[in-house]
Amino acid sequence: MVTSIQKTLLLLALTYATSASAFDHLHVKWADFLRTHVVSGAGQAGIRYAQIKSDESRLQAYLAPLEAVTESEYVGWSVEEKTAFLINAYNAASVKLIVDHFPLKSVQELGRFFGLVSPFKKASIRLFGKSVSASELQTKVIELTHDPRVHFALACPAKGCPVLRYEPYLPQWVNHQLDDAVLHFLKDIDKNRVDPVSKTMDLSALMKSCWWSPNPCYGNEIIKKFGSVEKFVVQRLVVQIQEQDALIQNGINAKHHDVDWTLNSIE
Repeated sequence: MVTSIQKTLLLLALTYATSASAFDHLHVKWADFLRTHVVSGAGQAGIRYAQIKSDESRLQAYLAPLEAVTESEYVGWSVEEKTAFLINAYNAASVKLIVDHFPLKSVQELGRFFGLVSPFKKASIRLFGKSVSASELQTKVIELTHDPRVHFALACPAKGCPVLRYEPYLPQWVNHQLDDAVLHFLKDIDKNRVDPVSKTMDLSALMKSCWWSPNPCYGNEIIKKFGSVEKFVVQRLVVQIQEQDALIQNGINAKHHDVDWTLNSIE
């Protein structure tokens, strides 16, 4: 029996198959990679880098058509198609960066996070005929959307970063997926905690605003759109509207803890 979800996916597949674009906007090969190499749930999450290192076929199967996309082809896509494409490209580039240098215990083994030697500024894939880094892809998708939620979809390869989803980002669902990614990160008590009673919050240092660079700090874009990081967090983690208003109006004491840059590897 064909379910409604299967019918929807079939319709979407037919739609994209008959479009002028040769690129698969359902990101089927990335979905296959994620199902094979990403662990999510049951109290653990991570990426099987050793498994990928021994057989990169699924990663290469996704990167080959992605890297073959031309800039003229990309320009003709919708904003949602571009957004999903760039997010998935960033996440694939982050995985490729680690696989190219594996084994590692920490992202910091690849370089410092400031200046030209940042690991995220190391080129790992090609886009529009040029070698690009995860940092360049991050900048490109932020400049496209000006949406701070995107930061929470970009899974930099460390335990302190947002987790890599078990599914690809898709044009038709990307708005919902971004909302979900924000909540998943903020509700992770190893990364963020809010106590309405004591009016305190302990946030990941990724939530800071950084004067030196838009990468990899989330606060810059959050402040531009929502006024403050504290307001952004409270409106998503505090259930009662009255408590939200009280915390926002009366102020909340926010502090930040260091990011855990240990590799998000799992075997």
